Amino acid sequence: MKFEDLPVTFDALCLLKKPRRIENNRDYMNVLKISNVMAGHESDFTKDQEDFFDLLCLLIEYYEEHDKH
Repeated sequence: MKFEDLPVTFDALCLLKKPRRIENNRDYMNVLKISNVMAGHESDFTKDQEDFFDLLCLLIEYYEEHDKH
């Protein structure tokens, strides 16, 4: 997947990956995959993409600090 292929609205991004608490390593890897596609393109984000990316980053940070085993 490339950044150019990502949806531009929050709702459409949520259909791609529902923003939920990361429960296990599989969830973690799926969230990382999308955030890695988005990383480095911040200057090209729509407002919705920015909000979605920020949310993914918060979920990743929380998992890494509290739940990752």
